[in-house]
Amino acid sequence: MGVDQTAFGPITGIYVAVAAVAAPLIAMYVFRKTKDVTMKKDNCWMTFWLVLLGVFCMWIMWACTFMHQMYPLSRAVSKKPEFRVRCPAKYCNDDQDPDIWIEKAPESKL
Repeated sequence: MGVDQTAFGPITGIYVAVAAVAAPLIAMYVFRKTKDVTMKKDNCWMTFWLVLLGVFCMWIMWACTFMHQMYPLSRAVSKKPEFRVRCPAKYCNDDQDPDIWIEKAPESKL
């Protein structure tokens, strides 16, 4: 049931390779296109780290989706509730116990 777990490593490697190639290339492009000499270095580093952050966020999203497919939840399982009701004295007979149990809630058909 679920997906093959051996694919996690190679696909993670693809994300690392994309980050290792894309971040320096895009940072160099921004370095060349920046007109203001005082901002070249800052823009280059900001671009480098933002590309790495973007690839990391994409990898985290993919990893969460992948792991959710490993053991899918077909339906929610919940415990059936029991309700305890205390009978007010003015409504109870003298022979009745004020602490009475009500039947369990009817089972729902999912």
